[in-house]
Amino acid sequence: MTIFGMNLMKTEYEISSYEILCEVADKLKQCEKIAIFAHTNPDGDAYASAIGMALALKGMGKDVKYLLGSSKQDFSCITGESEAYVQSDFVPDKSYTALCVDCSTYEYAANSERIGLCGEVIVIDHHETNTLYGDINYVDKTAAACAEIVYFLMKKLDCEITPQIANTLYLGIVTDTGSFAYSNTTERTHRVAAMLKEYGNDFHKIHDYLKVTSMKQFLAFREALSNTDFYFDGALGIMSLTNEDEVFSQGDIDTDGFIDPVRDVEGIRLAVFTKEIGENIHKVSLRSMDDRMSVSEFAARNGGGGHPKAAGFNFNGELDELLAVITEYYREEWTE
Repeated sequence: MTIFGMNLMKTEYEISSYEILCEVADKLKQCEKIAIFAHTNPDGDAYASAIGMALALKGMGKDVKYLLGSSKQDFSCITGESEAYVQSDFVPDKSYTALCVDCSTYEYAANSERIGLCGEVIVIDHHETNTLYGDINYVDKTAAACAEIVYFLMKKLDCEITPQIANTLYLGIVTDTGSFAYSNTTERTHRVAAMLKEYGNDFHKIHDYLKVTSMKQFLAFREALSNTDFYFDGALGIMSLTNEDEVFSQGDIDTDGFIDPVRDVEGIRLAVFTKEIGENIHKVSLRSMDDRMSVSEFAARNGGGGHPKAAGFNFNGELDELLAVITEYYREEWTE
């Protein structure tokens, strides 16, 4: 099957996926009012997918509302949509269609209680742990980023892809692939990036922006390094931040990428980063460096989700309890 100049083999898409993609496009063409949701604590891909879709749908004359959670990183200089970074108080009704992007479960969505207020729910995602909670679900686990899927959906919608949209989708792909360095990057990912280049020309500025670190972020990273411990002869590395840490407790700090130095230590099989996001509520990020071991199932068992090599969940309890859960998981599942 060939679409948009690319050969899509069955190994890349499930047999029914192309038909579902067409169904999603047809449904969005019919909708007049759309409320867009993404997962809590949205990263670059979640925002890029949501905002990219919103910009395209607005360009088609649709009434689009954002129902996104707040992020510790402001991408508005890239997307041009500053309104998306504020927790919305908008309450939809049955005349709205909920469009949920980059979110594997109903519960993991920001403002999830408002999804059910909409008349219909469409899910677009690339996480293998997606629970198919929509009325229409398009889930392609082979996509490196949800923004990669959004690009193909836009082509089916036959909408205008402006430089603003191209830059936004490129942001999503770059952040979810570690600037094309992660193992989820495929030939198709590079081709989509190349095709987006035809519409946008500020991609180098996106890379430059993502490299910038604030002084507070740097100091918090220094605290995180001092709170890093290794277990099982260095095969498991856990980095933690709590509200007791002096700099981290002073306010919202973007911690994206903090886990990378732990991942890069020789001999690491599982890298973990935890941060306290509420009183005894910890956000956990898991990174598998072992091609034979997946972390998505463990994350799903704890109410989260993700990919085989990158997943996460929230944990309610003391940090010591969390550390015990993680080390026991490693002992049971990763040791022979």
